[in-house]
Amino acid sequence: MGRRSFDRYMVQVGMGSHPKFARLSDSEFRAHVVGVLSVAAIAPIRGCLLVGELEAEPADIARAAGVTVRVASSAVSKLQALGVLYRDDELGCLRVHDWDDINPEPRVDATAAERQRRLRERRSNGDVTRDSNGCHTPSNGDVTPPTARMRASSSTSPSLLTGTTEDSSERRASDESGAELPEDFPEELLPHLRIVFKVLRDLARRHDAKAVTALSLGSVVMARPRKPLVRAAHDFAAWADGKASRRKDVVAGYRNWLDRTDDLATLEPLNGNGLLSSRDERRRRGAAALENLMSRTGSEAA
Repeated sequence: MGRRSFDRYMVQVGMGSHPKFARLSDSEFRAHVVGVLSVAAIAPIRGCLLVGELEAEPADIARAAGVTVRVASSAVSKLQALGVLYRDDELGCLRVHDWDDINPEPRVDATAAERQRRLRERRSNGDVTRDSNGCHTPSNGDVTPPTARMRASSSTSPSLLTGTTEDSSERRASDESGAELPEDFPEELLPHLRIVFKVLRDLARRHDAKAVTALSLGSVVMARPRKPLVRAAHDFAAWADGKASRRKDVVAGYRNWLDRTDDLATLEPLNGNGLLSSRDERRRRGAAALENLMSRTGSEAA
């Protein structure tokens, strides 16, 4: 399933009076708000200054903002100096700082058809009835959505993400680090999220990177339900560990990695233990071993 296209984006209230933007002329400020942010909003990887797979040029920003190329080029240079734009060496383009905080991933309910199919099956089996108000009710009387039930019980049951029982101090530390899942997170993606969370959390610790939270990672996962979520997490971690430089934000890197993978026909298959099927796991390990071998061979040749 392809991602939705968007024709709008958000800016912070009071942005015009911020000391950083006081250094821009009126035309340069327009180039940023109407040009840079517009290009970033419709880029294949949102927040990046990309036009298709190519890095955006001042002329692209000038056309979007209705300013001259000179003004657009000057605005981009100043925005880089102010830290509003920074270069992503992995993608080879400029990115808008804090884009994901101001413009979080849109919620795309790509699993609605699957939930409707399950509801029809339960109804045909007599597991769902209607109450006096005409609403669907499970035969056991529990009307709480499945994900909400899991979230509500997480304080006394094994952690949703780690699968282990935590004491009160551990739960408190987990909550403070952002253990809350995004609202309406699909139940069927929870097994994938648990695995990906552990892989990226360990990667962030090895690289001393920004902490991985369930909220940020969950937003990435639920917006891409047909991607190879688990396989991509392992592949991205193996690639990041093989690089000399450390990753600063593993969730952002994982999101970029996912966006460059092909969509699957269905949810990524996992075995009964919540892991990749044995065939996919063998394929992943073989690819990782080959990449490491090629990396070592290249280093020795150099």
